[in-house]
Amino acid sequence: MPVHGAIALIAMPWPLYERPSIQLGALKAYVERRAPDLQVEIFHHYVAVGACLGIELYQQIAAGGLETEFAYAQLLYPERREALADGWRRRHPAGKKISLPEIASRLAQAFKNLLDRVEWHRFALVGFSHCTWQLTASIYALRQLKAGYPDLPVVLGGSGCGGEMGASLLQTFPEIDYVVRGEGEAALLELAQALLSGSDHTEFNNPNILCPDRPELAADGSPTLLAENQIADLDSLPLPDYRPYFQEIAEHLGPAPFLATLPVEGSRGCWWQSATGQGCKFCNLNLQWQGYRSKSPWRLSQEIDTLSSTYGCLDFALMDNVLPRQGVPEFCQGLTHLHRDLRIFVELRAGLLANQGLPLRRAGVRQVQIGIEALSASLLKKMGKGTTVMDNVWALKCCAEVGIAAHANLIYDFPGASAEEISETLEVLPFLISYPPLTPVRFFLGIGSSLYRQAAAAGLTLTGNHADYETIWPKSQFPHLKLVKQGYQVMSKSFRPSWRPVLRALKDGQRHYRAVARAYPGQPQLSWREGGDFILIKRLDPRSPHENFRLKGRSREIYLFCQKPRSLDKIQQQFPGFSQERLLTFLNGLVNQRLMFRTGSIYLSLALREEHYAATDG
Repeated sequence: MPVHGAIALIAMPWPLYERPSIQLGALKAYVERRAPDLQVEIFHHYVAVGACLGIELYQQIAAGGLETEFAYAQLLYPERREALADGWRRRHPAGKKISLPEIASRLAQAFKNLLDRVEWHRFALVGFSHCTWQLTASIYALRQLKAGYPDLPVVLGGSGCGGEMGASLLQTFPEIDYVVRGEGEAALLELAQALLSGSDHTEFNNPNILCPDRPELAADGSPTLLAENQIADLDSLPLPDYRPYFQEIAEHLGPAPFLATLPVEGSRGCWWQSATGQGCKFCNLNLQWQGYRSKSPWRLSQEIDTLSSTYGCLDFALMDNVLPRQGVPEFCQGLTHLHRDLRIFVELRAGLLANQGLPLRRAGVRQVQIGIEALSASLLKKMGKGTTVMDNVWALKCCAEVGIAAHANLIYDFPGASAEEISETLEVLPFLISYPPLTPVRFFLGIGSSLYRQAAAAGLTLTGNHADYETIWPKSQFPHLKLVKQGYQVMSKSFRPSWRPVLRALKDGQRHYRAVARAYPGQPQLSWREGGDFILIKRLDPRSPHENFRLKGRSREIYLFCQKPRSLDKIQQQFPGFSQERLLTFLNGLVNQRLMFRTGSIYLSLALREEHYAATDG
């Protein structure tokens, strides 16, 4: 028997302004397909907030990290106003442009406008999407909503409710009636239908639906995620519904075309984690999934095609934690055949770029986030990365070679890193100076990560939520919450070597790269040109004469043969006329000049072909 009614879903700040919420769009499409008589209204409230603050200021605040939570905390906890305002001024880039009280005042007015213009009594349930930096915003909003409609059930779901976190929110904030701590589609549908039918809504088939009465909360608050409660075939999902987002954009910004970046989903979970049983030891991005699933390459390319036609967009962002390992050539081929000038962002593992860089570029991939994290072989192993230093260097080269903008982090202060591993990192960095610089990111212990679960074995003592949160949450709530960033102490001082030399080297490298880019825009900073029986290699420098090198005959052939990583044995097989001693002298000479990179007995030429680079709009 069909159940008639309506539910509302809200995305509070601080997602990127130019992207609709894939969480809300996917939930709306799924529920309305499975229950056509159940209407789902969604509100991208961050669109209204962006219009209220100004898009530039909104984006600057959204990029600020943990301090982003300060804005709504001002409204939640007025007794903490001074501490929050002081922390905002000192820590947030926007702190010198606008005061926190002024921002908070605008946020309060924006949400009051939403409360006043919507007839909330029409809804059987209101859901809030809680992902990165949305917690204080969501708690503030649902408190305001409950103040006017105390009997209106509210549910919180999203990645910020995974693992222990969801149960702790339910126990800490009595205003929350339900939490969905895993995959949301089926759970939301079951919850909404139970409320509308008037059934006993403390008994659910889906264990991912948590409420205060459920016995699963009695232990650690983390009932087991079961694969049967997930959607097995992602190809069966409907396309996310982004119409409300564009309606809200038009309402707040006017009818002029708005160039949005549409999020798409190719997979859930992480194939590397599924293959190894733990994945990268610092990662906690998959708490809401059990195992790994992916869409077919054909479905994913067709989804991008349909979304592009429907909304008049050419910019897309794959929201996957990592690009699927299987089907990449078919996915690229499908996109290439669309004949659209797409611009796509993806996240991927370093090793994938070995043979896929140019097909990805031709398919429309223009930006990637590469999981580099470390430049020491033993440190990569400690992190559980499953990649090598050569994989990382080659990935950066592949991107630069085909004109894909690469973003990659280097994690510092990783617990257990040794002084020797820091020295190894410093030895590698000079070889990367001609590629876009790595971004230093301080390690934080993510709740639910392998390192968190195995803290004692890693020499760590857990201390609860990270001290950075203490500015936000009052002492009455802080100990009961389980938040993403966790505190720890290392058991041995030898686990805390200084990373300052690495940070200095990264800063110097960044300064040099930008200086060259300003002086010679659009040119590769280390390049080679073909001369038939010789090549010319050039390294650009903004302050002194360029370095030029000429390699002739066999020297040229060896350098070109090593455009991809080659072992010494392979090089010798290819050029049998050279003795090993002579070959090593030549190769190591190129390494000393930073024209080649070596790890162990594997060599990689670093220069990019100038003509090819120009052809790909590098």
